[in-house]
Amino acid sequence: MGVESEYGLSAVLAKYCATQGLHVYIAGRNTAALQKVSRQVLQNGGTASAIVIDAGKEYDMDHLFDVIHFEGTVLQFAVYHVNNTIPSSILANDSEVLTALWQQNCLGAMLFAKEVISCMQAHNKGSLFLTGMTTALDTQPACMITTSLQAELKSFAQSLAKEVASTGIHVVHVSLDSQFKAQRITPSFPGYTPKNESENLSTLETIAETYWHIHQQTADLWVHEFELKPFKVCFQSKSTHPTL
Repeated sequence: MGVESEYGLSAVLAKYCATQGLHVYIAGRNTAALQKVSRQVLQNGGTASAIVIDAGKEYDMDHLFDVIHFEGTVLQFAVYHVNNTIPSSILANDSEVLTALWQQNCLGAMLFAKEVISCMQAHNKGSLFLTGMTTALDTQPACMITTSLQAELKSFAQSLAKEVASTGIHVVHVSLDSQFKAQRITPSFPGYTPKNESENLSTLETIAETYWHIHQQTADLWVHEFELKPFKVCFQSKSTHPTL
């Protein structure tokens, strides 16, 4: 859930899961991107269904899972990766903007998780990943909106993990460093030099492999929370890092 570009993490995850033998459902608002990723999956020998939805709308989310139920698919691996954020002061935003951001980042995750858990409980197994950002752990200037949204997502994931663990469903919250989104945010941060496209894609593929590794864990030892940062990240001085 959350495919908006063929080069984004959601797209890379979809293509990677297809190579592992899963039929993938790719969902998001960008019809062109969904179709392109779907074609790439098919060209690589996989199978995919592209579904246009708005994560923050319950009707759309219901439609996504109606398709999954209708096709009789056993849902094994689900990822919510929708991070719509803006770097700005709380004083610069009205209730309409704040509500829209909350619907995409938090309400959408709750609606998605509700449907995923319902599907997976029928077979008492499966993995649900809720992807957030490191701003849930490390506040930054002009990012209080992002921080509050990410903190809510993190708390929701942790609570949900405790609620459903006994049913065999593995819930994981992932904190990704904002630098993994460098290509998208460069226009807002002209002083930051992004990775080249091939290096960025390689990094995303490594992240996808990490998700899959966690998915394969046995129930005697589950990771419920992990954080991913580039190895070159500077832990002491964060002023040079772009934030969302």
